[in-house]
Amino acid sequence: MIARFRYHLDLRAPLRMADKTYTHRDGLLLRYGSGEDSFVWADASPLPGFSTESLEDVLSARMSDIPEHLPSLRFAVDSLRQVPGLPFGAMPYVPVNALIGSAAPEEMMVQAEAAIQAGYKTLKVKIGRSLSDEFTFLEAFADRHPHIRLRLDANASLSLRDAIDRLPRLAEFKPEYLEQPVAGTDDLLALARVSPVPIAADEYVRSRADAARVIRDGAVRVLILKPMMIGWWADTIAILEDAYRHDVACVLTTSLESAVGRRITAAFAARYAPLGHAHGLATGSLFTRDVIVKPDPIRNGDYHPESVSDIDSAMLEPVP
Repeated sequence: MIARFRYHLDLRAPLRMADKTYTHRDGLLLRYGSGEDSFVWADASPLPGFSTESLEDVLSARMSDIPEHLPSLRFAVDSLRQVPGLPFGAMPYVPVNALIGSAAPEEMMVQAEAAIQAGYKTLKVKIGRSLSDEFTFLEAFADRHPHIRLRLDANASLSLRDAIDRLPRLAEFKPEYLEQPVAGTDDLLALARVSPVPIAADEYVRSRADAARVIRDGAVRVLILKPMMIGWWADTIAILEDAYRHDVACVLTTSLESAVGRRITAAFAARYAPLGHAHGLATGSLFTRDVIVKPDPIRNGDYHPESVSDIDSAMLEPVP
């Protein structure tokens, strides 16, 4: 029997992503099983502004025949089937990046220094809300920490012309990649063909067909894959296999969901994704409180996959 529970997580501070600002996260947990010791949990939580479906769409769906336009629910149902068999104790550690939200330069530096003190070796920096402030931070940070890897994520906030004009300046910071700087696959591919910085595709990789188009073009060097936004586990695995056959790197990330979703995606990454790149699983510290009592098992910049346990029932609202 599957039971459903809504959750609401408040962020410690507003998270700004180009033209989007988040103050909280609403989502849905699924629980399968008949006894406390045998419960299995999964997360089905679309992210407003990015997902193709809404939370209300997921709540109104039937579990027996999940349509293609509800990938978060497909991912969750597959998780209920897959996670019980995962050997958490034997899994490798997963390197992860810290997330630095767009803010005043001084505030971004505080975030970055805290991440480095915690052992993170890769930082993902949100840009596009205020490029002048973000460049001020990046210049100061690059001078102070030349050995820390940087990733820049513009969340499709730039026009193609503006992105091309900004590329020489962005290249000075030697980022691992520039993630989804422009909207639309055509513009993204056009930019990737002329960019001195490796370009990563994110918002427009939501299916095998999306990924195949980007991979076959050959210009984009990195795919950012959010399993909850792709759907069935087999679909994400197929994209990973196709990408690696064509020498395209893949980074798995969550979509600001609960600790349940993060732990499942970390287990997925440990099992299926090569670990030469840091993955995007370290957003738990952004919340004031989460659905799992214990914090994310991240030590020295590595996520240590663990099974889902110690659910905080006070954070859940049963759904009829």
